[in-house]
Amino acid sequence: MARHPPARRQGRRRHRPRLQRHVQRDPALRHGLARSPLIEDAFDRLEHLWPADPGTPVLNWGDARIGNVVYDGFEPAAVLDWEMAALAPREVDLGWAIYLHRFFQDLTVGFGQRGLPDFFRRDRVETRYARLTGHTPRDMDFHTLYAALRHAVVMLRVAYRQVHFGEAVVPADPDTLILHHGSLRAMVQGSYWD
Repeated sequence: MARHPPARRQGRRRHRPRLQRHVQRDPALRHGLARSPLIEDAFDRLEHLWPADPGTPVLNWGDARIGNVVYDGFEPAAVLDWEMAALAPREVDLGWAIYLHRFFQDLTVGFGQRGLPDFFRRDRVETRYARLTGHTPRDMDFHTLYAALRHAVVMLRVAYRQVHFGEAVVPADPDTLILHHGSLRAMVQGSYWD
């Protein structure tokens, strides 16, 4: 008798503890490095924003962003970096693409450059996505925060390793080890997309 897949809602519910364990199992934490209160706050905010209906799972690229597209002239010819591919609601990829562009835009502005402030804006992407696919993106505050949190976990682990190998020291506020701590904090507070 074939086993039925878990309920759709459970997929991301199972991913949250795995993401938390990914942070908690970092060898640097076992050597006494401070945890990030901001990451814990982001997990709490995600719980508050959790979608009532997660949507139908589809194949997600996992690292959907312009920097992972190979172009032939102006036409996409290939997509790279599939190591985070998974079955999930389509908004997971969409949230990641929107957030990652904004992450690089924020870095650009932080370095005193203009960047591309009108390119890949969340409101325009959601509207165009709905027009092109017939599916209106849902729960995008959740999905963009989810993307920022996943990215924060990666950034924190990179920073922990830098500390472990003597390339950096733990600051008084361990949250500043996360490159995008300011924007993540604004997302947790609900003011980032205002």
